[in-house]
Amino acid sequence: MNAIICRVVSQTEKMSITTKEGNKMSKCNIRLKAIGGLYSDEFWCSVLGQQADIEFNSGELVAVVLKHTIHENNGNIFNDVTVTEIVKV
Repeated sequence: MNAIICRVVSQTEKMSITTKEGNKMSKCNIRLKAIGGLYSDEFWCSVLGQQADIEFNSGELVAVVLKHTIHENNGNIFNDVTVTEIVKV
């Protein structure tokens, strides 16, 4: 997986979730736009664990490694994007 440089568009408030093992974990969602102009890729991603505790401002540059997964539920297909690592540039 390669890191890509993105600009933060927005970030949701941090929330606490319970894992399958019963542990508490922080989670937030972040909207990122890849560097490259008006029509560059945009991602709505989940951020989990300690990385969700970091607050990012709109317009800030970050380097991210994203994990793309696909799952099916009740005949519908969902594409999930999760941040595996995020660093302010």
